[in-house]
Amino acid sequence: MSVVDLGAGIQQIDVYYQGLPERMALYLVRGEKTALVETGPAPGTSHILKALPELGLAPEQVDYIILTHIHLDHAGGAGVLTEHLPRAKVLVHPRGLRHLADPVRLVSGARAVYGERFDALLGEVRPVPADRLYALSDGETLDLGGGRVFTFYHTPGHARHHMIVHDPFSGGIFAGDALGLRLPDLSRATGYDFVLPSTTPSEFDPLAAEATFDRASRLNARYIFFAHFGRAGNVPAILARNRDLVTAQTIIGRRVLASGGSVRNLEESLSELFLPELLLHGIDREHPLFRGLAAELKLNALGIVHYLQREGKN
Repeated sequence: MSVVDLGAGIQQIDVYYQGLPERMALYLVRGEKTALVETGPAPGTSHILKALPELGLAPEQVDYIILTHIHLDHAGGAGVLTEHLPRAKVLVHPRGLRHLADPVRLVSGARAVYGERFDALLGEVRPVPADRLYALSDGETLDLGGGRVFTFYHTPGHARHHMIVHDPFSGGIFAGDALGLRLPDLSRATGYDFVLPSTTPSEFDPLAAEATFDRASRLNARYIFFAHFGRAGNVPAILARNRDLVTAQTIIGRRVLASGGSVRNLEESLSELFLPELLLHGIDREHPLFRGLAAELKLNALGIVHYLQREGKN
């Protein structure tokens, strides 16, 4: 099911990133005005455009597109959507604005990572017209009407151009990747929201990430709306867990590199960090769900090594 009503004027839309369910969630949020948090990649925009009439919305009734950051799995569909949503303003961190107006560098960097898979996964990344773009300051607010006022906070750590959206109306934070990932399959298997931080390349910074978790904890939210994937409660525990994991994973990375280890060695060490917890639920290294986690840890290991190598050059 691509659309789930979460209550409090929020609908979750699954855009089937990589052709799979529960990989990328967008959130349609309504006050007197309507905002779409994230666009997902360009190939997923068809799911958004299909969902709008199902939700009783015409394209011209979407007032804002809010991007937590400009990584293409989150923002790659912005240019396409502005062609279909004629009134929507695109709101973004100041560092991201020029890259949406001219996405050449974004595309070049992503092609280097994804190679021949780029077109299938991320599609055509079109520019957003400059007159539709608006840069948000730290602490800036947006009144959607009906008692719903968003506050935007700059939250580096995952990326320097990241921001989260605090929505007191729902008691939630739209977190992008700043506060980590929620893995739905493992959440079902364990019986609780299974989360981990996102330390992917190329701007991961553990000190900034720790400060971001501290800042988010002061908002006293009841929910986190993860882009990857879904809504979670028990916010204080999630923030504490992911903050601690950022610290632990970085320490492990230092130890692995100091002993002459590789990214692959770090992947294995990160897997060992989670294995005892998962064994309690009957999930060992050969279990399909563990292999899914290992794919995320591979990306995390790459980001940690990139950070430590960059740190070593300074």
